[in-house]
Amino acid sequence: MPRFGRAARRHPEWRLRIFGSGPKKERLAELIDGEGLTGRVRLMGRTSRMDEELAGASIYALSSRFEGLPMVMIEAMGHALPVAAFDCPTGPGDVVTPEVDGLLVPPQDVDALAAALDRLMGDRELRLRIGARAARTARGYAPEAVMPMWEDLFIELLAGEPIDDTYWTR
Repeated sequence: MPRFGRAARRHPEWRLRIFGSGPKKERLAELIDGEGLTGRVRLMGRTSRMDEELAGASIYALSSRFEGLPMVMIEAMGHALPVAAFDCPTGPGDVVTPEVDGLLVPPQDVDALAAALDRLMGDRELRLRIGARAARTARGYAPEAVMPMWEDLFIELLAGEPIDDTYWTR
C-alpha cells in the first residue's frame, strides 16, 4: 500500500479498488488510513459482479505471490485492461508477454510493481496499446478456443491414440 501511495501522489486522479476478503481487512484499512489514502483506496469486499467491475476499470493489478492460472486476470485482459503483475512461479508469466500485453515484475518486488502501476497510470497510450494486445491474448482462453482442444484430447484418449501435445504450447 505505501508503494501505491507514492504513485497515487503523482496521479491524484486515480483510485484503487481492492476486491476480496480475508483476515487482514482491518490491518489493510489501518494502512490505508495511515497512508492518507482514505477516499482514494476502497476495500470492496467480495463481488458476484466482477465482470461489471472490470468493465469500469482502467488497469488490473495482480499482486499475488502465488497463482495458478489467473482467471480473473485473463477476464481483465478480455476487457482490454493492461495488467501489472508479479511474475510469480506459475500463473501470470504463463499468460502475459512482458511489454506486449502486460507488465511483469520480479516476484515480491513491491517497488517494481508500484513502478509498473505508476508507468501505466501516467501513460495513456501505453495503457491502450497493452490493453488492446491483452484483449487479443484473452481470446485464446475463451471457451470457443479452449473447448475444441479439450474435445480433441478426450477423443484421442478414448481412441487410445498418442496425445498431440502441440495444443499445450504457447
